[in-house]
Amino acid sequence: MKQIIFYLKYIFHKLKIFIWFFLPKKTKLDLFGSSMISLTGRWRTEFDPFLTYISMFSIMRQREFKGSFLEFGGGYSTILAIQVLTGMTNFKSIDMNPSKYFRILNSMSNYSRFSNYVEIIPEITVSFEEVKNSYKTLKKEFLKYEVSSVEKSLRKFTGDSSSELMEIIFDKNDESLLNFIKKHDSFINEEDFYIKNNMLSGNGYCKKILEESESIDAIFYDCGEISSNAEWFETSKLIPKGGYALLHDIFYPKSIKNVFLASLINLSDDWEIIYIDDKSPQGGLMAQRR
Repeated sequence: MKQIIFYLKYIFHKLKIFIWFFLPKKTKLDLFGSSMISLTGRWRTEFDPFLTYISMFSIMRQREFKGSFLEFGGGYSTILAIQVLTGMTNFKSIDMNPSKYFRILNSMSNYSRFSNYVEIIPEITVSFEEVKNSYKTLKKEFLKYEVSSVEKSLRKFTGDSSSELMEIIFDKNDESLLNFIKKHDSFINEEDFYIKNNMLSGNGYCKKILEESESIDAIFYDCGEISSNAEWFETSKLIPKGGYALLHDIFYPKSIKNVFLASLINLSDDWEIIYIDDKSPQGGLMAQRR
């Protein structure tokens, strides 16, 4: 009799899941479930980052985060955020490729409902000119600190590559860091993106954010491989005391996206690092402004 009850419950469970597939996805949890179907099929490339997102958002939830949230670059993190960060009063995601949500959520109707929870802005955050200038600014920022402190901070995120990067950063040539990054495949590949979108010069959307916003309670920097630095120098000033900065892809040579920003935050007295994911290849960092 116990076995019969067990199998009946199992069949009922399967039936509920089967019915769910055909019902309209109305709630945040429905949308999250739809995205998990896609994640399962792509887990080899997406699962590690997803765990990083869960960790950082869970900390914010435990700290009862309330306020505005801005995300540079969207995807699974965006869908997770609307489910976990229930205290968000305003959520914007700047992403040039919103069509990805049709694939992630597995239907256009799901994407339509999803857009009720987040304002997706299909704009380019910074121009290529702003990207290049940001590496010059990075160099100047590092030069404000003692050599030994910079070396220690860089080693945390670059490992054995720290010695090479130290020579580049402290080279007397003002463009030494930019010249080094220009040779990186990620830089070369993303230059094509700016060319195709006619954004080699001028201002990206970050300038508009700066003009329109007095403060943003949390910003997640996870856009292009070379845009984060420029995004940071434009918008991090909007994060108030007690606000959060979140970075994905903080380890070199796996990525060049946020390795230098992570090193600067680690050096700065203005920020307290409250979480580092060092278990995934890309890693992640979460800091709170003091």
